[in-house]
Amino acid sequence: MGSRLNPRFSGQLNYSQRLPIMWVDFPRILQRLARVSVYVTVILTSACADRGLEAVIQRPSCRFFGVYNGRRAGEAYGIGVAVSPTPRGPWTRCNECGRLLSAPSPYLHLAKPTLAIVGDTIFLYVQAVRYSPEPKADLLLFTSLDGVAWHQDTATRLTDVWRPVVYFDALSQDDRFRLWFRNTTDDVEMASSRDGRSWRKHGVVLSKGNTGAFDDLAVAPGAVIPVDSGYSLLYEAVDRNLRFSGGLAFSRSWNVPLEKVGTAPVLEPDRVEAFLTKRAVIGDTALRTTDARRFRPGMTVYVIDKRGRWSTARIRDASANGVVLAESLPLSFEVDDGTVVRSFAFSKVYPSSILRDRDEWVVFATAFDPELGIASAGIESMAMLRGRDLRELRWDIENAPPLPLRSSSDTSWDSASRENLSTIDLKGRSLAVSLAGACIVTQ
Repeated sequence: MGSRLNPRFSGQLNYSQRLPIMWVDFPRILQRLARVSVYVTVILTSACADRGLEAVIQRPSCRFFGVYNGRRAGEAYGIGVAVSPTPRGPWTRCNECGRLLSAPSPYLHLAKPTLAIVGDTIFLYVQAVRYSPEPKADLLLFTSLDGVAWHQDTATRLTDVWRPVVYFDALSQDDRFRLWFRNTTDDVEMASSRDGRSWRKHGVVLSKGNTGAFDDLAVAPGAVIPVDSGYSLLYEAVDRNLRFSGGLAFSRSWNVPLEKVGTAPVLEPDRVEAFLTKRAVIGDTALRTTDARRFRPGMTVYVIDKRGRWSTARIRDASANGVVLAESLPLSFEVDDGTVVRSFAFSKVYPSSILRDRDEWVVFATAFDPELGIASAGIESMAMLRGRDLRELRWDIENAPPLPLRSSSDTSWDSASRENLSTIDLKGRSLAVSLAGACIVTQ
C-alpha cells in the first residue's frame, strides 16, 4: 500500500522492518516458567501473590503490552502496566499489583513512560519531575531482565526532557537509540545514543507554529512511525487558547528536521453530551434526555449526577428522545433533571502511542476532562482512534476505551488518572516475557 502520509514522498509503509520492538531472548525469564504451559498464560508475580491473588490466571493471548502513568486524586504519579490480546482491547490492568514504579528522591512524579527491548534487557524511560523550586524534568532509565526486578541506571540522566519518546533501531549502523522530547522552549528536540545511556542532543527538529496555528504555543512528541522512506511523528499540539490536539510531521532521515503535514490537526478533541429531561428511578437504564442521536450503540460514556459523582456506562441505544444504557447506574446516584451523559473524549486530547492492526492504525490518546475529579484537578483517561490514513483518524466507539476510569468511588492507586499508554507488540516471539512486574505473557 502506498504511503498517504505526505503526497510529496513516495514509498511503501513497512510494518515488518524497523519497528521499535526487536527480537528478544530472555534466558533468565525462561528459567522462571516451570509452571507455564504451552498455552498462553498470564502469571501474576509475587507482588500480586502477596496480596492473596491466584498464582495463575488463564487468559487469551496477551500479544500486546504497555505501561502507563497514573495516580489517585491528590497523590503523585507512578507507573502501572496493562496487557491485551489485540490493539483494540480489551486492555487489562493489574490493579491489585499497584504501582510498578514510584518516584525516587528527589523526584515527585514519574510520568510519560516509553519502552524499548534490547537483547535480554527491558529499557523503561520515564519523565521524572522535581522542583528546584520551578518544575524540572529529567529522563531516567530503569532496566530489568525479567520485568519483576527493576534497577535504576543512575548513570543515565538527561536534563530538561519533557514528554520523551524513545525508538530503538537494531539495524542502524550508527546510534541505535533515538529520543524525541519537548524542550524548555516548548519545541521538539532530538537526541541519540549508542547504548541508551549516554545521549547526544542534536537540537530542534520540530518547532511550534506561527501565531494562529493549532500548535502555536507548544509541540511535544507523541508516537514515532517508521516508513521505508523516512519516519513520521504524531505529535501533541497546543494553541494559545490551551486547546490540545494532535499533528503529523514527516522526515526523510533521522537527523533531518521534520516537515509538518498540512495545517490542521489530525487528532482533535470531541465532546458529545446530553442532559436528562425527566427524572429517572434508580435502576432505570432508559433515560429521557435532550437529543442524543450523536451517541451510538457501543459508545462508552460518563454519567455525572448533580452531586458531581460520575460513573462509566455503555450505550445500548440512542435517539432524539434519550439513551438506553447497557447496565444500571450505581444505587448511590442521584439521577435527576440536569444529569449529564457525556462521551469519553472531551476538551483536551493528545497522542501517546500507536500500533498496527491489520489494515488500520490504532492510536492511543490521553483525554482530559477538567470537570470531573476532585475540585479542578480533573481526570485523565485513555481514548482510542482508528484509521487507515493518519490524516483521517476517527474515534473508536465500537470498542471500550483502554484503561477506562470506572467511577468517582474508585479507590485504586490510579483512580484519578490512567494516561500516556506506551505499547509494544510481541508478534512472532516464541518466548515468555515478564513485563512491568504484573504478568508473564507467553507466545
